[in-house]
Amino acid sequence: MPDIDETARSLTATRGSLDELPVVAVRVDDPTVTVVLGLPSGDRFEEELTVPPVWGMNCRLKTLLDAYSLALDDVTSLEGETVPCTRSVEGDGLTFGLDLDALSA
Repeated sequence: MPDIDETARSLTATRGSLDELPVVAVRVDDPTVTVVLGLPSGDRFEEELTVPPVWGMNCRLKTLLDAYSLALDDVTSLEGETVPCTRSVEGDGLTFGLDLDALSA
């Protein structure tokens, strides 16, 4: 069992930003792409993006792919990338999602 002082030191050494989170997984289930964001605590938040029949300026998935210079076939390459995110309080907790406005700016 770890010593309480060791635990306190490890928590103090943990640094993080809640304005950007890492993509810990990407699932492609036609016609959707699910991007999973991960907090240092291990909590996960999923954002589902629909693959549209026609790509357009208002396509959320296209905004994400364009920001990282990826094609749809390469979307799983987002794993490990750090992406801007939004925070909101919903229900009984904090929820995180992709900040697509920051990506398109």
